[in-house]
Amino acid sequence: MKYNVRTLIGLALIAAVVLWNSDNIKDVLVWNEFRKSLNQDQVEELTINLLPDQKIQLDKNEQNELLRLLRDAKFESSNRMNHGSTPDGSLLLQFKDIGISVSYYRGTAGVSSIFELSPRHIDHETQFYIESEALGNFIEAKLPE
Repeated sequence: MKYNVRTLIGLALIAAVVLWNSDNIKDVLVWNEFRKSLNQDQVEELTINLLPDQKIQLDKNEQNELLRLLRDAKFESSNRMNHGSTPDGSLLLQFKDIGISVSYYRGTAGVSSIFELSPRHIDHETQFYIESEALGNFIEAKLPE
C-alpha cells in the first residue's frame, strides 16, 4: 500500500511541475509574439501613467527608446494564477484596435525592474512578469520627484 501512495504522490508532483512549466512555456511564446509588435509602426501612442490619473506624454524619440527597452526585456515568470500587487503606474501602449497596459511598481529605491503585463488579445488567460533594469531606470527618470 505504501508503494501506491508514494506513486500517486510522485505522479501528482510530476503533474504539478508539468502544469507550471506549461504556463511558463505558453507565456514565453505570448511574450515573444507580443514583443514583435513593439515597433513604432504598430504602436500609435505610448504614455507613462501614474496612478490614479497623471499622464506623461513622450516625444517620438522617447517612445522609440521605450519600445526598444521593452523589446529587450527578459521574460521573468508566468503569473496566470495570481494577480500582482497594486501597481504604482503603467505604460499604456495604444495599438490600432487595443490598448495594452504594462504595470510598474515603485519602491524606496525607485521603479522596480519587474513589470507585469497581460496581452490578452493573444491569449485570454495570459499574465506574466518581464524584467528590465534599464526600463525601470528610464521610467524613474521621467517621473516627477
